[in-house]
Amino acid sequence: MQPTLTIDLSSVKSNWIKLNSFSSSYVETSVVLKANAYGLGVKYIAPVLYAEGVRSFFVASVEEGVELRSILPENTVIYSLNGFSRSNISEIKHFNICPIINSPKQFIMFKDFLPTKPFAIQIDVGMNRLGFKAKEVDKHLIDLKSLNPMLIIGHLSSADSLNLEENNLQLNRFNKVVSCFDNVRKSIAASSGIMLGKNYHLSMTRPGIGLFGGISFEEAKPVIEIELPVIQIKEGCKGEGVGYNLTHKLKKRSTLATVASGYADGIMRSASNKGKLYYGGIECPILGRISMDLVTVDISRLKVSPEYLSLIGPSHSIIDLATEADTIPYEILTRLGSRYQRFYKDEQKEAKK
Repeated sequence: MQPTLTIDLSSVKSNWIKLNSFSSSYVETSVVLKANAYGLGVKYIAPVLYAEGVRSFFVASVEEGVELRSILPENTVIYSLNGFSRSNISEIKHFNICPIINSPKQFIMFKDFLPTKPFAIQIDVGMNRLGFKAKEVDKHLIDLKSLNPMLIIGHLSSADSLNLEENNLQLNRFNKVVSCFDNVRKSIAASSGIMLGKNYHLSMTRPGIGLFGGISFEEAKPVIEIELPVIQIKEGCKGEGVGYNLTHKLKKRSTLATVASGYADGIMRSASNKGKLYYGGIECPILGRISMDLVTVDISRLKVSPEYLSLIGPSHSIIDLATEADTIPYEILTRLGSRYQRFYKDEQKEAKK
């Protein structure tokens, strides 16, 4: 028996349509598909979004861009967020990747080697991560404008916490820096930034995790379901321990199910003694430590002996699981392992990987 991961492509499409509807008609809604579309399979997801009208795609690296270019037609723009390196010159040229230049050093190299190729710029608006500082933009302004960047982006540090004071500060900082680039498109809002309002949408929004059920918004649809096969059921007596180091002690006689999945499949160890599985809407708490290949749960409330239990599904979202594991949905998705049998659904059609 094998754990199953079902990915609903029609829900991905629906979520993009809804996120797109939050913006004015002149705003382009792109997509971020880095890390193999957050672990869910870029070769399946990218064509669905292209068919819906998406023409701008963001990935982390040039290597991811090359893979995406093999999937998408030439009339798409593929942006590489991690910038420009001399080691990627050949790929950028031959696969038409648009690097997002993050520093004066990268810009000088790009200007020397690929001055006629499309590029974008990132501004550091306060996270002290990637991007030009304002004074660096001023120093290189004439050269930056002379090469005519396609896009200028920023990245909000606190959009997911709705920290309005900090978000407004960073938006204003971004707008001030880019005000001298009259005819260049601008973008600062990723998934959570879209929820902050239209003044953050600028020329383009960049939803990523929001496509896959990782943030809450009106009419958001869940994208994935995970079912784990039960490989043994047994009775545990009051006072007995469960799992490595016996971190859970049974308070009463309990029916225990062990499922064939663990942290090798992305079920984070931090959900030990806190996470939940479900059967038909009935909660089955995880008992003891999650191990590499096995998880033990309490199924005492069930009136049947289940063949599968649900980790993510109608009763238990990816956001719920992330909260129990003290992490974020991004980490849950990108940790999903290779042992799942994957199914891709698109309305009435189903594809088995």
